[in-house]
Amino acid sequence: MICIFKILNKYFIGQLLLQKPAVELIKRQLKKIHPNLNAEIADIYHIIHDQVLSPEVIESIDAKDI
Repeated sequence: MICIFKILNKYFIGQLLLQKPAVELIKRQLKKIHPNLNAEIADIYHIIHDQVLSPEVIESIDAKDI
C-alpha cells in the first residue's frame, strides 16, 4: 500500500498535471470558459511545463519515480 504522503506532494501532483488526460481536461475546461479557444494540447502542456511548474518539480528525482 502506498503511503498517502508519498502521493500528496508537489512532485507527484506536478507529474499528474503533465499527463495527457490531465492536459485534455484542462483544455476542455478552458473551452467551457472560452468556446472559441483554439489551443492545441501541446501548447497547454508546454505552458504547464515551462511556466506553471517549478524547475524543482520538473527535474525532481521523486517526479521520475511515479
